[in-house]
Amino acid sequence: MFMTGHEIQGYAASADFPKFAADRGWSDKLREAKTPGWQHAQMGERPLAALRGRRSSDPSLHDQVKAEGVQKPVNISHRDSGPVLADGHHRVAAAADLGQYVPVSHSRLAPPEVLSPSQWNHEEM
Repeated sequence: MFMTGHEIQGYAASADFPKFAADRGWSDKLREAKTPGWQHAQMGERPLAALRGRRSSDPSLHDQVKAEGVQKPVNISHRDSGPVLADGHHRVAAAADLGQYVPVSHSRLAPPEVLSPSQWNHEEM
């Protein structure tokens, strides 16, 4: 299934993340997606200086999405409180900025009281 980045952005605000959309959530995600080397800095592969405006030889996530589209599906988790974008916020921000479609997967999360902590993983729908 594919959805536009703008459609998916509506799933970010929920009871779990009530201030995400109201604050600078999407603008922050887009700024980070446009920062070259940002995704490497987040994974510890490069110093966090990449986030402070230092240039990297790697293209930004935004540039990659512009050139190739979003390749990895984002996940929408369906909870009792409603659907929530579980991962892929930076990919969605870049796709929304570029007017692109995003591949989407869906999962269902059982209420925590039904599962033990060791079982708190997504169940495929």
